[in-house]
Amino acid sequence: MAPFTEPEAHFVSLKATDISKDNLKFLVVVEVINLYDTPLTISSAFYSLKISGIELVASQKLSCLIKVLKDTPTCVTIPIEVEEYEKYNFMKRHHKGDFDIEFNLTVEMMIEAQDGVEFKLQMAQSGPVEIPASRMNNEPDSFLCPGYNFLG
Repeated sequence: MAPFTEPEAHFVSLKATDISKDNLKFLVVVEVINLYDTPLTISSAFYSLKISGIELVASQKLSCLIKVLKDTPTCVTIPIEVEEYEKYNFMKRHHKGDFDIEFNLTVEMMIEAQDGVEFKLQMAQSGPVEIPASRMNNEPDSFLCPGYNFLG
């Protein structure tokens, strides 16, 4: 009989997809590897995100049904849109063009195997937020323009 092996979750990336005076959106990618003997289904994912010490999103639940086949790494993409009040606090702190932004991310996924066995995968990661060059903007009203004052 083969030894019991649980699935694994690995952080892939956290990217800023839209950072402006009107939006604060990120995309998290987590890779799930199924080492178990049967296909798995990811039934839900919870995440908590802090950027530069400010908790932006606390334990939001994403309902998802994603199939993960054995020995086939599968990427799970989690979109994050920051609420208005949290966005205001973040912009207030970073309105002077300080983009050395560190994040702390926790993701917890509930996974169920075809044979009824359930797993809870947890993953934590910290590091710099990736802000693609295409998101940088030199227009005077852009948040990503150095010196832009979000508060006026």
